[in-house]
Amino acid sequence: MNKGLIYALLSALFLASGIISNKYLLDQNLIGPKMLGFAFFASVFISSSIVFAARNFRGFLKNLTDHWKDGLVVGGFNALAASMFFIALDLLDASTTAFLVRFSTIFIIIIGVIFLKEKLTKYDLIGILFAIGGAFLINYGIESHGMSSHALGLLVGLLAAFGIALHHVAAKIYVKKVGALALVNIRVLFTSMFLFAFAFATGSVEPIATEVIPFLAIGGGVLAVAGFVFFYKALELEDVSKVAIIRTMDPFIVLIYGVILFWLFPDSNHTLPDWHELAGGSLIVAGVTIITLKQKLKKLAANLKSMLWVG
Repeated sequence: MNKGLIYALLSALFLASGIISNKYLLDQNLIGPKMLGFAFFASVFISSSIVFAARNFRGFLKNLTDHWKDGLVVGGFNALAASMFFIALDLLDASTTAFLVRFSTIFIIIIGVIFLKEKLTKYDLIGILFAIGGAFLINYGIESHGMSSHALGLLVGLLAAFGIALHHVAAKIYVKKVGALALVNIRVLFTSMFLFAFAFATGSVEPIATEVIPFLAIGGGVLAVAGFVFFYKALELEDVSKVAIIRTMDPFIVLIYGVILFWLFPDSNHTLPDWHELAGGSLIVAGVTIITLKQKLKKLAANLKSMLWVG
């Protein structure tokens, strides 16, 4: 495996572990989801600022003054995604939430068709149908158990995926002008500001318990920053499609982490997804994979057709 794919895999491992640590904090009722969203991204901002300023202090200050408008837009969309994500994470198990946010790829396709006048290919349609089927299967499992809070989590998880799609589209527009590390830094600054305003407006501001701080320092300050750095490094060295495929492994990595935690702490509040959620999530990932690999699938179909014609 080359360096680019190794970086992509490391990115998935680091970012997935951050989801598990945040879920643990919510399960233990150590902090509310809205306050956790603010605290997590604030820790990412502090850590990324230290790294950025140590490398280029003038560049760090210049980024704050020159690109605040870019950060306002990208950070606003990211705040929408993050607020919905942490609420969904509080209502659902970690792996189901991770599966649902993969729906962001479907929303990116839809945004491209509506606003950029892009055309849907048959592989896009197949992938979208797979993903929608997966969402319905997850919903069926939720309804069969009569879990109204989980049904709300499904809706909020899809809203998080929509926010992620908006964020990715905006980030793609601004990243060439701002730069990866600079955009991450200015993005999380405005994200944390928006999330604090959201927590304040909903009366969710609360003191952060001392036992939460190590999780924030490690999960946000180390794991998330390292995950993003590895992700951007992978994009520098490898095709976007290959990196994206490895990132679709995130929900399964979260599931593996969750199984390990469930085995280590069987008396904890941690839960595992049932077969409906797991099968539905797998369909979503399959749909995203089909869309991501559509160019290679086209070539494969053309080669098979030519082989059959020759035969």
